[in-house]
Amino acid sequence: MKSNTINQTITLACIALLAVLLIQNREKLKTPTEEPSEALITELTLQQKAENGSGEAQLEFALQLLKEHNVNAGIKWLNKAAANKHPEAWFELGEIYKSNAEHLDYNKAHDAFSKAAELGHPGAMYEVGAVMLLDTPPEPNPDITSV
Repeated sequence: MKSNTINQTITLACIALLAVLLIQNREKLKTPTEEPSEALITELTLQQKAENGSGEAQLEFALQLLKEHNVNAGIKWLNKAAANKHPEAWFELGEIYKSNAEHLDYNKAHDAFSKAAELGHPGAMYEVGAVMLLDTPPEPNPDITSV
């Protein structure tokens, strides 16, 4: 019985101390020194969703990185989205491997296009069909060669 009373007293003392600390610091907790921009909040939210495994967010984050010319990070996130069976991610990987000088690899491009086609991506179906019909590697896309 005595130990129960001691535990309750300690618990109440801790709660009271916490309440005093919260009251003393409420102004610090309430007003941040600097408001984050809406773009930063959106980017953080997108990255957080991507890190939490959302294939759609992984694709969007990858495309954003590619627009910022961060190709290696973009490929990393495209691979994550592709692992989530996202056909557009596979297609974008194929485009990079087909057209980006630093990452040029026709075998990887064909594999990526094939996986995208299997998932129903029409552009990838065209790429795979063209290779099968012409028995030649895919032509580089000049629109994304600089990515």
